[in-house]
Formats: sequence, C-alpha cells, structure tokens
Amino acid sequence: MLAHLLFELHIHGRDIAHCRRRPWPVPVPQAAAIYDRFFKEYGVERFAVPSATPVDVSLELRVVGSEPERLAFIAGRLRRDVPGDGRIDVRVTTDAATLLLVAFRRMQPLAAVLRGRLRISGRRPWRARHLIQVVRTP
Repeated sequence: MLAHLLFELHIHGRDIAHCRRRPWPVPVPQAAAIYDRFFKEYGVERFAVPSATPVDVSLELRVVGSEPERLAFIAGRLRRDVPGDGRIDVRVTTDAATLLLVAFRRMQPLAAVLRGRLRISGRRPWRARHLIQVVRTP
C-alpha cells in the first residue's frame, strides 16, 4: 500500500510540476524501491490486456538496482517468471524512474531510447512494440 501511495505521489507530482514548468526529479533509488514493491509484488500481469494476436514474445526486463525479470506473452496472456530455453526475444534495460514514466505514458518510449535512458536489444527487438500494445496502465 505504501509503495502504491509513493508511486502515485511521484507520477502525479510530476504531472503538477510539468504543468507549472518546474522540475520534478524522481530519484533512482526511490523509483527502484517503488518498482520492486509495486510492480513485482502487485504483479505486472494485472496490467495486461488479453490479446487475440497470435504473437508470442519473451522479454527480459533489466531494471538498474533490481534483479532481472522474465516475462512472456504466450497465447494471448502475459506470464511472469516463465522458464524457457534461455532465448529472449526482447531485452529491455533501463532505470526504474524511466520505466515508471514510460509505463504510465508520461514519456514516449522512443524519447527514452533517444535520450539513452532505455535500451532495447535481443534477437527480435521489434517485438517490444507488441508488448507496449498489450500492457495497459491506468
């Protein structure tokens, strides 16, 4: 619950500061704690929208200061910690503050990539687009 409140404070505090043309830095250690508590414990799969698209995608999410996490979109459902053959389609490397801003549509993924705050790699990096389409955040 506390992580959710801190998360809301950071996101909406940034919105207010942006309207007033003021800086609102989100310290990376605080963002990492919010990511670990909110997304990992609450469950990122709660934000996924089932899809009829038959594209299967495996993702490794590497957030600075946190353990890497494996996600997979298989048969229209997002699953977490999926064992596999070790072959990752998309590998996303970022800091938690950037992840929060991109996930909740406060920063465009392309802008984060161009600024060097988000790196997408792997054997099929273009499939990251599919994951962006099926994960819906409030």
